[in-house]
Amino acid sequence: MSHYCSERRQSAYSLREPFSGAVIAAVEVGEESGKLPEMFDQLSDFYKRQQKLKGAIMKSIMMPGITLVMSFFVLLYVLYGILPQITSIFIDMGLELPAAIKALMGLADFLQKYGIILCVLGVIGYKAFKKLIKIGV
Repeated sequence: MSHYCSERRQSAYSLREPFSGAVIAAVEVGEESGKLPEMFDQLSDFYKRQQKLKGAIMKSIMMPGITLVMSFFVLLYVLYGILPQITSIFIDMGLELPAAIKALMGLADFLQKYGIILCVLGVIGYKAFKKLIKIGV
């Protein structure tokens, strides 16, 4: 019987990779104390709470992210849809452009020149952020 248990334990240790050291230690303690079902219940509760916490964190990150993306699209619409119309109205009336409109036009020119670079950097930043979250930093 002892030989059979040690074989099973050896084969279980070969599957260690997907499990953390804490889980393996908890299972070993459960086996040695004879309270393995209770230990699995505790591990189950722990992982359920961990998943719930991850979900709450993701929800709290999603709303500002969505707001940021939508703000970016609104800004693009203002810069490339509304601003040219306002500029042409001022020019047609022979008036000087206000400083705010000049600043927005400068921003539009900057985005036109460097927009692709900013988008690439944004995608790289997003991927790096996702990777950091995945590894738990």
